[in-house]
Amino acid sequence: MKLAQIIPKLHLVLDRLCLKYMLVGGMATDYYGFPRATFDVDISFILEPEDVARFVEVVKENGFDVNLKEVETMVKIGNRFIIEDNESLFRVDFWLAKNEYELVSLNRRRRCKILGKQVWIISPEDLILNKLLAGRSKDIEDALGILKRQEGNLEKNYLLIWAERLQVSEQLQEIRGEIKK
Repeated sequence: MKLAQIIPKLHLVLDRLCLKYMLVGGMATDYYGFPRATFDVDISFILEPEDVARFVEVVKENGFDVNLKEVETMVKIGNRFIIEDNESLFRVDFWLAKNEYELVSLNRRRRCKILGKQVWIISPEDLILNKLLAGRSKDIEDALGILKRQEGNLEKNYLLIWAERLQVSEQLQEIRGEIKK
């Protein structure tokens, strides 16, 4: 099974559970920026403690391996847990939206078609901000690619305000300077 075949399986799970989610990470980068190899799927979402058992049940029914105790613990005190597809062993990283910015970002998600499925995806502005927050060279390169491809489509005021609040204004100015060269 290819990574692309996981999206329909995840789509089934997330729609069945009616969870508020969005694709982030490499798949979102492919959508807004320049394609690159990715070996997992990253999803940001909200999962309430009372929904954990049902989430784990539906995930397992759809061929994923997940640890109930890990999910319960992460919902209480963490921000990320992993599930694996039993057939392909591809990994899905679930990022729990908890702080103000993560929740604002989730509310700004967009509906789009990826691999034949209507899915929710992070906005390009928030993806740039997430990449700058991560700060790895690969993420900075991704942010630059997204900025180049989406330049005329970005809500610049939102991007500047949140870059300041998240303390990544300097990094944003640097990559904006790269475009002008």
